[in-house]
Amino acid sequence: MIIESLLDAEFIAKLKKQANRDCWGDDQEFMPNDYSGGNIDDAYYGGCEDGLAFMARDILTHCGIEWKIS
Repeated sequence: MIIESLLDAEFIAKLKKQANRDCWGDDQEFMPNDYSGGNIDDAYYGGCEDGLAFMARDILTHCGIEWKIS
């Protein structure tokens, strides 16, 4: 695909690594308070990490690049 030639292999690898992390938001019954133990700082940073993973997933999916590790 053309878009893959615009993104270098190192950047694609970085996106794939980020996309494949386990996210709190992947849980169908996700409750931020449960995952953060009620700690607002943990909830904030957990949300930031999930946001990065979801963005990486969106970018790779939009570019037609498989990101899921079997």
